[in-house]
Order: sequence, then C-alpha cells, then structure tokens
Amino acid sequence: MNCACYLLDSQNLLDKLELDVDEIVNMKMTQNEAKYPVDKAKGRSDKYDKL
Repeated sequence: MNCACYLLDSQNLLDKLELDVDEIVNMKMTQNEAKYPVDKAKGRSDKYDKL
C-alpha cells in the first residue's frame, strides 16, 4: 500500500466512527500546547518533564 491508500483508509474509518479529524487535531494541539509551553520548549530538545 502507498501513502494515499493509508490516508483514504484512515478517512473512511473516521467517517464510519463519526469522528471529526479537525476536532481531533485541535484537541491534540491543545494537549501539546499545555505539555510543551513555547516559552520553555522553544529551541530545546529536552523531554517535556525536564522543561
């Protein structure tokens, strides 16, 4: 399978499960913002619990 097939299969699964990809991505971005605050994480490669 190529990348396009995985993308289509993922979209079909999201549709069947009635999940909204935009909502999922926004939720993940919110979690990452809390876990990796810009003022502490920008330009660093430390693990999040070491920030």
